[in-house]
Amino acid sequence: LVTTPLPLTMEELGVFEGVVAYQHEVDTTLGREGDTTPLKQGDTTPQGDTTFEGAVMRVKGVRDRAYVIVDGVFEKVLRRDEDTVNFTISASKTITILVENMGYINFGKEMKTDYKGIKRVTINGIELKHWSHYKIDVRKPPQTEKQAHPNF
Repeated sequence: LVTTPLPLTMEELGVFEGVVAYQHEVDTTLGREGDTTPLKQGDTTPQGDTTFEGAVMRVKGVRDRAYVIVDGVFEKVLRRDEDTVNFTISASKTITILVENMGYINFGKEMKTDYKGIKRVTINGIELKHWSHYKIDVRKPPQTEKQAHPNF
C-alpha cells in the first residue's frame, strides 16, 4: 500500500507489468485542499450522505486499460482514447480504478513517454486528492495470510 496526494504511475510505484488498484474515498469537498464548500448537491441518501447528481469523472492519462468501480459496483472500462464516466456519486463512496498494463511500445518516439497507470482524476472539474495505490503482482499466487487490499 502506497498513499500519495495524487496518483502515481506504475513506473513510479516500481510496477512494470500487471495491475495497480488506485483507490480514493470521496468526501463532500472532493478532496479540495482548504476548500470546504461542497459541490452543487442533489439529494441525500438514507445514510445521510450528500449526492452529486450527474457527476462527470475524467481519468486523464489512462495507460492502458482502466476498470472503474464505485463502492464495489462496476461502472465502466476506460482506454487510452476514452476518459469520461458519467454517474451519480455520494460522499463516503469509494472509487477504485484497476489499471492494467498491456505492454510497452518498443519502437518510435513514444518509447520514452509510454508510462502506465493514470495521471489525474477529476469529478466535475475538481481534482481528486488523497490516493491509495495497491500493487497487484499477477505473476504470484495470492498469499494465504490476511493482507491489506482494496474492497472491490
